Amino acid sequence: MTASERLRQAIRESGLTHYRVGHDTGVGIRSIDRFMLEGKTIRTDTFDTLCDYMGFELCRKKGRTGAKQPAKKGAPSSKRTVKKTGAAKRKAKKK
Repeated sequence: MTASERLRQAIRESGLTHYRVGHDTGVGIRSIDRFMLEGKTIRTDTFDTLCDYMGFELCRKKGRTGAKQPAKKGAPSSKRTVKKTGAAKRKAKKK
């Protein structure tokens, strides 16, 4: 279940109307309707506002950092090399 789906579920289960959520948060009712009824996406700041209102807190799963470690100096690059074939080889030789 995605974070958006969880937020939708929490709003539905709260029994609050879209009007009440919009009034309390300052988020446009039409934005809430599109998010809730049509499954549309919302801006991240709107998402943050609704999550705060519903009492959601973001936390990281244990053992998962999600961040890549920076490459060490002198370490080979992880970029793939592309072999020149056919016309590209001939063009490189002419230079």
